Amino acid sequence: MWDLVTRDYSNLLTAKDVVNNVKKYARNGSIITFHDSLKSIDKLRTALPESLQWLKDQGYEFKVFPDNPDETR
Repeated sequence: MWDLVTRDYSNLLTAKDVVNNVKKYARNGSIITFHDSLKSIDKLRTALPESLQWLKDQGYEFKVFPDNPDETR
């Protein structure tokens, strides 16, 4: 289950606000939720790459969940 919703869909937030949410709330093991909807797409184009770069710079690594929960990667 996710533990960080970026609120990228909110019309009250800018892309910078979304990135700041990631910076403020990301922790080891976080599952971060970005949305690919019309409400968020303009912010997503900026906030997602900036967030990913910041996370990499902080030493975070990224994992892919298997399609089948019984599989291991």
